[in-house]
Amino acid sequence: MLRAMPRAVPASFALFAVALLPAQEPPANGPRRVDPGWIAWTGGTVVQKPGVRLEQATLVARNGRIVSLDTSPPPAGATIVDCRGLVLYAGLIDPFVVVDVPALEPGPSDAHWHAMVMPQRRALDGAGIAAAERTAL
Repeated sequence: MLRAMPRAVPASFALFAVALLPAQEPPANGPRRVDPGWIAWTGGTVVQKPGVRLEQATLVARNGRIVSLDTSPPPAGATIVDCRGLVLYAGLIDPFVVVDVPALEPGPSDAHWHAMVMPQRRALDGAGIAAAERTAL
């Protein structure tokens, strides 16, 4: 005579099997590593400098550096990003650059309610960016 298996046995077996599965790893802390590789942005309008625009352009970068900017088709093997309808600013990578400016002259007339706001200081009055840093940018 066959006996029926109690319903609790399959459920307890399932819980036992799940308990044996390896736990999922926690996510990596910090930014993920990215391989810049070879990328071609195509079809967009590229502003090379103020007043100079290139329509339907192909901007190609390899290993984080711009290698070409023209209207030719993208190179074979490059990751292609469709930029139709977008405006690209080639080379505008880091708009924040630390420059040396002259020290402030103390005076109550130029005080601002926020200590970090100093409208009387101009980056153009200082030495600017060193030639080696300009080349690296």
